[in-house]
Amino acid sequence: MGDEQSAPSSESAPDQQLTQRTQRTRRAQGRGRLGGRLGTLLVSVLALALVFSLGNLASYLGFVQIGSVLHLQSTLTQGEDTPEKPVASSVLAARLTEVANAVDRHALATLTQQTLDDETTALLRSYLEALGDPYAQYYTAEEYAAYKRTSSGAFSGIGVLLAVIDEKVTVLDVYDGSPAQDEGVQAGDVLVAIDGVRKQWEINEATHSIQRAEGEQVTIIWLRDGVERSTTLTLRSVNIPNLIVEQIGEVGYIYLARFNAQSEAELRSAISSLDSDGVEGFILDLRDNPGGLLNQAIGITSLFVEQGAVVKIEGRQSTDTRRVNGDFLTSKPLVVLVNGSSASASELVAAALQDHGRALVVGEVTYGKGTVQETTELSFGGAVKYTIAHYLSPNGTRIDGVGVTPDIIVAPLTAEEAAKEPESATDSDSPAPTQTPPAADGAAGTGTDAAGGADSKPFYVAGRDAQLDAALKALRAQLPSA
Repeated sequence: MGDEQSAPSSESAPDQQLTQRTQRTRRAQGRGRLGGRLGTLLVSVLALALVFSLGNLASYLGFVQIGSVLHLQSTLTQGEDTPEKPVASSVLAARLTEVANAVDRHALATLTQQTLDDETTALLRSYLEALGDPYAQYYTAEEYAAYKRTSSGAFSGIGVLLAVIDEKVTVLDVYDGSPAQDEGVQAGDVLVAIDGVRKQWEINEATHSIQRAEGEQVTIIWLRDGVERSTTLTLRSVNIPNLIVEQIGEVGYIYLARFNAQSEAELRSAISSLDSDGVEGFILDLRDNPGGLLNQAIGITSLFVEQGAVVKIEGRQSTDTRRVNGDFLTSKPLVVLVNGSSASASELVAAALQDHGRALVVGEVTYGKGTVQETTELSFGGAVKYTIAHYLSPNGTRIDGVGVTPDIIVAPLTAEEAAKEPESATDSDSPAPTQTPPAADGAAGTGTDAAGGADSKPFYVAGRDAQLDAALKALRAQLPSA
């Protein structure tokens, strides 16, 4: 017996090729059936996702409540499992839409246009307050119109500067030629009632209640020395100068009340005028200046700094550096005066000039509002303002919550010290302010958003303003004539 041998195949070559083709065809058909099943499944999943997404969109837009029809829960209204985890505001909008759609379909009660407007204001202000952004604000159409007039540097009002003193809304200043001056309103008068409404007024509430169109009237009751006095005031255009410009010997003094749309141009004109009068240096007084427009702060810094950064703006996802605009004007010695009510754009300018070594900063640590607000106009009228970024100085120093620390710290005189007759009055004949017009956070002139005003009859007496005295001393030490 020998080794077993395989029997030779009985199939011919053509038969083998046919068999192989048949096997390949069957395998392809199997893959095709599997692919078809997977494709059908994928299409089904995509179709369901599309239907559910369109259902959510339709629910959001109020066309149909697909979630109710299919007994499904919309993901648009679902928040986070962790209470402290941030959640998009669109979730709140979706929840409100869901409730509103249900009410519109079934409820007997409806809104009137007046209640809609009132509840829109109340709801949006409550929502913005809940964000925890202290500078977020909703403006009605009327309030936004007044805000824009103020930012442009002109508005109608009764001509007073208000602030809260001892928890009462009090007049700090009355502007020359204003309706309030015509009716005998005086600094120190306490606001008691507006158009018959007697209450404990909040300052923003009082300001908004006084605001109205030019030519309309408002009746206000004031309290002075325990006696109430009623005034009927007709609102009109009020001229509130934004600058005080004076020459104190060889020094040019400029007080800037607010960074409005005209500030850079006004300051440029003032510097040029003082230059032509032969001043050797400048004092820029930003005390009690609440800030204003960012582009004006950059422009004003550019008058004194030839090149480099003015501010770094740190947003949610990136940091943007804003540089000088090339409108350099003077290299003469400069001192910047600040106090605890110098805020926002004032702090930006002071920090930039300090970081560049361009100016000595004198006074008190500033307020510490180093944030950027954006205002968005709304389709139904009005606007909403909210914080979008933090300011950093050119060197990267944070301002918000910290403030700008002066190179020379000087406290203001107390009321008792200011009332005393100064021992010396070397500059008694040189005009400049005895004090800067108070316009701290919480102060508001009628028709303004954190008003800034300027005293039209300033004068300077050495020893009456310790901070200005210190600024003059620091500046004069740098002058060519020193």
